Amino acid sequence: KSSICWEVFGFPAKKLENTKEYKKIDGFTSCEKCYETFSYTSTTGTRNMLSHSCVKNLSNTKITTFTSSSSPIASSNYHSASAPADFSQSSISIMAYDSSNATNSSSH
Repeated sequence: KSSICWEVFGFPAKKLENTKEYKKIDGFTSCEKCYETFSYTSTTGTRNMLSHSCVKNLSNTKITTFTSSSSPIASSNYHSASAPADFSQSSISIMAYDSSNATNSSSH
């Protein structure tokens, strides 16, 4: 079973020049909500990502949805971090986690 952290984390990828393709940057994961990046390998596990605030907020929302008959109210302490100004302009992107090739070192 995949960890809940993969719902907000993916792998950073760099755009290949003169193409529309991206190459995964090995050894890292990035939060798709706030762009915070952590070192990651399949042997280090997901502990750092699980303690990340965006994952905790997601986890709290899921618990609230499960235990409440009404729709959950967004946490008042939720902090929406914006990406650095140059991140959206750069050739770096975040690829979604794919459990079918999580342990492979992708070359595409």
